[in-house]
Amino acid sequence: MNDMEVANIELKKFKKTLDMVLDCVFMFDANTFKLIYVNKGVTNHLGYDKHELLNMTLLDINPYLTKKQIQTFLTPLTSNFKPSLTLETIHQHKNTTLIQVEAFFQYIQEEDFFIAIVRNITERKQAEAKLHRDIKQAENIKKTAEIANQAKTAFLANVSHELRTPLNGILGYTQILKRDKNLTKKQKDSIQTIHRSGEHLLTLINDILDLSKIEAGKLNIIPVDFYFSAFLQDIADLMKMRATQKGLTFKYEILHPLPIAVRADEKRLRQVLLNLLSNAIKFTNEGVISFRIIYYNGRVRFEIEDTGIGIPTEHLDTIFSSFYQIGHQNQQGTGLGLSISKQLVEMMDGQLLVSSLLGSGSIFWFDILLMEAKVVDDLYQPYQHGTIIGYKSTDKTSSPFKILLIDEIWQNRSFLVNLLKNIGFIVFEANNGKEALDLAIKNLPNVIITDLMIPYMNGFELVQKVRQLPELQEVIIFTTSADIFEQQSLQIDCNEFFAKPIDTEILLNKLAKYLPLEWVFEDVDASIENTNIIGPSTEQATILLKLVLAGNVKKIINNVNQLEQQYPELAQFTTEAKKLVRNFAMSELKTFIKLYI
Repeated sequence: MNDMEVANIELKKFKKTLDMVLDCVFMFDANTFKLIYVNKGVTNHLGYDKHELLNMTLLDINPYLTKKQIQTFLTPLTSNFKPSLTLETIHQHKNTTLIQVEAFFQYIQEEDFFIAIVRNITERKQAEAKLHRDIKQAENIKKTAEIANQAKTAFLANVSHELRTPLNGILGYTQILKRDKNLTKKQKDSIQTIHRSGEHLLTLINDILDLSKIEAGKLNIIPVDFYFSAFLQDIADLMKMRATQKGLTFKYEILHPLPIAVRADEKRLRQVLLNLLSNAIKFTNEGVISFRIIYYNGRVRFEIEDTGIGIPTEHLDTIFSSFYQIGHQNQQGTGLGLSISKQLVEMMDGQLLVSSLLGSGSIFWFDILLMEAKVVDDLYQPYQHGTIIGYKSTDKTSSPFKILLIDEIWQNRSFLVNLLKNIGFIVFEANNGKEALDLAIKNLPNVIITDLMIPYMNGFELVQKVRQLPELQEVIIFTTSADIFEQQSLQIDCNEFFAKPIDTEILLNKLAKYLPLEWVFEDVDASIENTNIIGPSTEQATILLKLVLAGNVKKIINNVNQLEQQYPELAQFTTEAKKLVRNFAMSELKTFIKLYI
């Protein structure tokens, strides 16, 4: 067999191989663009037979390209500027159907022709077009949803303001009236009913608005340092009172020594625990509510167990859904408490879990990281009990402290003016930003309490201008708002923010945090001295007094708890002692203990 025959055999093998390739293989003259070879894939692709194709040029199968365009495109190959080129273009089928293709070109210089490998990309292009349409549609849906959310946020902010503003006056004045010693018991009970009804309405509003804030991504966890035992005891005292009113037994159990102070979002943690404990009381008609706390190695577990109606197994997966209500449909509430609590716990890197047996009760629990905080003198003490009737300065200042109060609505100002003046502060009032700035410059107040939404110069602008004045550099600024998205206040240079309605107890604690003062409570010493309480022995009282003098709060609480457990007859004494410890009223506590030495 000679060389020519061998070459022909190899050529036939090569052509057969090319014919088996699914892609189209073209060879065409570099000058005329006349097709000089096509494989079987081309005939399948374009519908022409091989004889027809070998009498055609590139221009015949691509009517959208000119000869000049093809020459320009292929020039980088003939000039050796590029080794290959890729082009997405259109081929026309024999039946005039247009086909989207991707073509890969190389130049064979020795023979002066081009080889092109072509692939049908119609399906890919259709998929890309569909994907593009889907993305565009998703973007439009997202944009529409964002516009709707913005509209909802604006609506809720307005509704929040409109609802909270009258509640601010209602709850404010009930807090003031409860301090009036001239009221009869019937009048006090009526005021308490008004106050509780207002608080219930506020809870319903807050549930809906909190859910909206979570959905809008506007709710953040804001850690603060606070006294842990006082925080828990306050919750336990409140829930014990509610449980007792319903004829239930309330057990508060600390299963491991607690740190004195911790760092967490006190407001949101309190909200979760109150939601869970309130539910436990609501759905329990007889038996026991147990509130257990286990603290170990920087983590805390909260457990709330009840002997209530329980939850059907098939409902355990849905009780955390928004607007789902346990029990009968006529139960009070929005059905948002568990949903919000679950999301808040998750925002604190925990998980809210439940176990329940229908007819026997339920247990809810969650674990979160709760690091111990350093105890310092100005650590926020969130709970005060007893009626404040005045204050005394701790820095030898003889003049009363001055407070500037700014709010466009006079009802919001009047109850605070009443409260603060009765305690002994000098109070100036303004209903707009311009008037407030003039009063601040003229009177140099120690504290400014301003609503954010005031005319002529809003609260944000007012704070900015005040901070620029050298004579007011040290002024303490509290901002308030009925707007649900209070996080905006953190963007300005204020010391604290209060969501309306303002809790006067918290406001007074904040004033004590920032001003050099001590509160004067109504007849605290007298009430202790005149109380006929069975107390500890002289030896027990002496040991307790030493702990008080040493200032070790943790050991004081442990000692009082031991007395309570070992000597039930000391219940009144230990209750009074714990109350004074929670208030950090160490002077009063020393006086109280000395009665038994």
